[in-house]
Amino acid sequence: MAVLLIAAVVVFALGGGTSTSQLASTGADDIATNAALVVGHWGSYHAHVKLISGRGGGDVKYSSSTSVSVDSTKADKHVRLVTTGNGTFISANAAFYIDNPVLAQHAADRWLEVKDATGFLAPSASAPSVGAGCMLSTHGTLRKGGTTTVGGRGAIEIDDAGDMPGTTPGKLFVATDGTADLLRVEETGVTNGTAPVSLNLSAAAQQFLVLLYDSNIRSAQIEKECGCPTPTFEQFHKAMVDVVASDIAYQQGVNALPLDAGQRSVADGVVAAFRPLIANEMVQANAASFAQASPLWSVHEQLSQTAGDAASALHTALGVPPNPCSFDAPA
Repeated sequence: MAVLLIAAVVVFALGGGTSTSQLASTGADDIATNAALVVGHWGSYHAHVKLISGRGGGDVKYSSSTSVSVDSTKADKHVRLVTTGNGTFISANAAFYIDNPVLAQHAADRWLEVKDATGFLAPSASAPSVGAGCMLSTHGTLRKGGTTTVGGRGAIEIDDAGDMPGTTPGKLFVATDGTADLLRVEETGVTNGTAPVSLNLSAAAQQFLVLLYDSNIRSAQIEKECGCPTPTFEQFHKAMVDVVASDIAYQQGVNALPLDAGQRSVADGVVAAFRPLIANEMVQANAASFAQASPLWSVHEQLSQTAGDAASALHTALGVPPNPCSFDAPA
């Protein structure tokens, strides 16, 4: 059985700790709670993840919400996630996208920009406070083990039985030098009460994801060529012509999806929502000046929001899990 080791090298940590002498009279639950408080106040950290099976591992480096990097490999799956002041980007191989054949074919080994990131893709997911909650706040029955050293620092072992729903058997190693830093986590078993998650995408769902992918690639190209945020009028005119063509192609793609009656009703809502949006864009594309086009922009924003909400409803109706990726290759 694979064991997950996480050795956290603390660059900067805040919070009081518990000395070795105090630990002798401190219960396992209190030690874990105190460690969670300390981890939650870390300003930055570097965690190394190692699969004892030898089939993977990785690194997580966190300096702030705008400076995060994750590099992870498990068996044949490899993913990299980077957050900078310019946004969050992900690159993964085809094996990582095995449950999503559309991404496996079109997005493998490309850097994609993550829009409205959620779940593990969000920079906040690597924040020390989140890590404290994931690793230390949800646990089974705890008991104290012996003392050891981790990276040259004294530590006490806390064993987690993983006997509560949603918990995982494992070991925590907490520093005994007065900092109460979490130095290592070992998972020694499987999570209690959970099952592997797999996506079974219908033909319609796969076609819809291809449609989204193509639409976002077109949008990325338009954005690169528009001269934004200060385009010339010629650039603006070309961009709006291209936007109209892209949205018409998306609308036609939705019409062509092989849907059942219930899904078709939702898709009809998408097509209907795009009609006034495209009409607005056509007027802007035919404007003779910025002065003629600019009054239409606030309406365009509202129409775009309505069309986006309709598309999200179709996304849900097709049974596709929320996907935060925009599929835009960063410049």
